[in-house]
Amino acid sequence: MKIRSDFVTNSSSSSFIFKDLGDFNVSFYERALNLSPILPIREQPLDAIKEVYGWYSEDILEMIYGELPVIKYYLFEDDDEPTTEPDVPSILKITKDCSKEQWERIAAFFVLYAMFRIHKDEVLDSEDIKNSIDTLSVSEVDEDTYWNDEFAMALAKNYSEKLLEYALPFTGIKAGIVLEKCLDADYMFYTPEGSGIYTNCEDVAELIPACILGCDHMG
Repeated sequence: MKIRSDFVTNSSSSSFIFKDLGDFNVSFYERALNLSPILPIREQPLDAIKEVYGWYSEDILEMIYGELPVIKYYLFEDDDEPTTEPDVPSILKITKDCSKEQWERIAAFFVLYAMFRIHKDEVLDSEDIKNSIDTLSVSEVDEDTYWNDEFAMALAKNYSEKLLEYALPFTGIKAGIVLEKCLDADYMFYTPEGSGIYTNCEDVAELIPACILGCDHMG
């Protein structure tokens, strides 16, 4: 399981993603670790889907590509560890060799991006998807462009036909189902900021092998 933790307070938010390996007992883990409710990802509210997609964007790409090329840099001279972010040009080079399954998940990642960053809607029709690709294919990267925006633009510019082919099957599909495909996972626990629920990523990682991603976020 991959875990990330910020400085955690009583106002922090947490999320955990679970993959059903065949014997996942929802009610047991809800009771044992006070993680309630654990719901199918598709049943989570849209706000939770959107927030979790944002939290785990880099982790999702790493799960899709296997080993994700990254750029390392220091924000401040006295930083002990470098900050990393996905190296979009390098990722683009390896995308051409991706399998059908990988492309399905890449397309799911793109559709979620289009839902949340362009159309502000949890369901897209075919024209929405086409227009998103067309718009991003002519967009330009500048010094203020975030890596996930650059990645979406690069896909649209360099793989427009293939991206459209794999994205169109998500026409009319709700965001939660698209996120399930993107993560290749089944269940999610999510607690919003201010809930007062404190979780410990390490405990969950140790006790639930089915937990593939987890994060506590500073409130």
